[in-house]
Amino acid sequence: MKVLLTHCYTDKNKGDAAIIIATTQLIRAVCQDAEIHMMSTFEAKDPQFRTEHELISRFCNKLHPALFGQPTKFMHFSSDSMRIISFIISVMKGILLLASPSLVRKPFFTEEELYAFKTFVTADVIVSKGGSYLTTQNTSIRQLLSFITMLFPFLLAKRYRKKILIFSQSLGPVCGALQKKLFHLILKNCNHVFLRERFCLESYPEVAKLCNEVRCDIIPDSAFAFDISNVEFDELKLKNQAELNIGLTVVDHAFKYISCDVERSAKRDNYFNALVSLISFITKAGGTIHIFPQVTVANSHKGFTDTSFAKKIVSHFDGTPFVNSVVFYDKELTPFELKAAYSKMDAFVGTRLHSVIFSLSSYVPAINISYHGTKSRGIFNQLTGSDEFVLDIDSIDPDQLIRVVKKALSNRGAISKKLEKDIAVAQEKLLQAMKVALSN
Repeated sequence: MKVLLTHCYTDKNKGDAAIIIATTQLIRAVCQDAEIHMMSTFEAKDPQFRTEHELISRFCNKLHPALFGQPTKFMHFSSDSMRIISFIISVMKGILLLASPSLVRKPFFTEEELYAFKTFVTADVIVSKGGSYLTTQNTSIRQLLSFITMLFPFLLAKRYRKKILIFSQSLGPVCGALQKKLFHLILKNCNHVFLRERFCLESYPEVAKLCNEVRCDIIPDSAFAFDISNVEFDELKLKNQAELNIGLTVVDHAFKYISCDVERSAKRDNYFNALVSLISFITKAGGTIHIFPQVTVANSHKGFTDTSFAKKIVSHFDGTPFVNSVVFYDKELTPFELKAAYSKMDAFVGTRLHSVIFSLSSYVPAINISYHGTKSRGIFNQLTGSDEFVLDIDSIDPDQLIRVVKKALSNRGAISKKLEKDIAVAQEKLLQAMKVALSN
């Protein structure tokens, strides 16, 4: 069986890399001899295609460039207008791909792109891997162009009558009348939609409308099946371990959906202050805060990065008695190293959702600071039947954060035992879903 995973993103997003690897692990558990191919979100001309897939490429037979990738700079120019020129070129090539296979040839396409197209049209099943990327947060041109590139594999699958499914995703929200129309018209041709949580179905009418027309099931996030037991890697040596060790991931959140600069700045400050208050509480109690680099790629075109934000938090404690109790691991770590490190924590506070999933699947109590859509609440609710350990980044309160962490720590024995059972159930659900996905 030939399986093609689409929408494969950078190794530098450790959660996304774990989703991809876990999906290959599930495929091989169902079909040991499967021929697995991956299609990047980056085009062949994009430098990121060459440099940011070293890890995930080890888990497939062949990794291919996107046939319609994210807009990149045109020649040596990086302005938005030049990116639009790049997008127009991609549109023209996309039209050729959709028009006729006889037009898919040199000089319009490189050898790599021709091979990628051949793999696409000869795959037995195409899987849009897990995550949350079929969404628009606003009606900007930038969001619309990105959305179109994400929808293109589904359109191409329809053109060539390929079996395509969505596996373990949160869908929506979709902002804009045109965007909603595209969402419905293109995705209604999916053979099967496996949502990773129910809340997106209940919260967004566009998702409910889609799932009324296609086969739809609710399954856990595929990263719960991310297995590190049979993979060799160098375990991270934790620094300044104490009797109490709390893991932390942060997001340099731009709050770009807020139009008022003053309000946006206030939200960023509030989030920062909540984290600082938590760290002060833990370090004064004799604990160590371990801040991990879950995502090391820029969060937006404006250059927001989790690494710079983490260093800002650490520097806040310079000159205090607790400076050595706030540790940032300023190194490119693999998902395997991160999950192993998280398993050694007493509790975990993650703004990055998949750092929380790594922790929960290692039976470590975890709190999530939610910043996008329904995915956090939905995933927690499905796993534990409650979302009490999910806090909204827009309204996070230092006292509330500390109170929830204290509750997780005081009940960590019972929480860990329950997680051990719940994770086993989640993993079995994912395995059964993959059996359904690969069946004829």
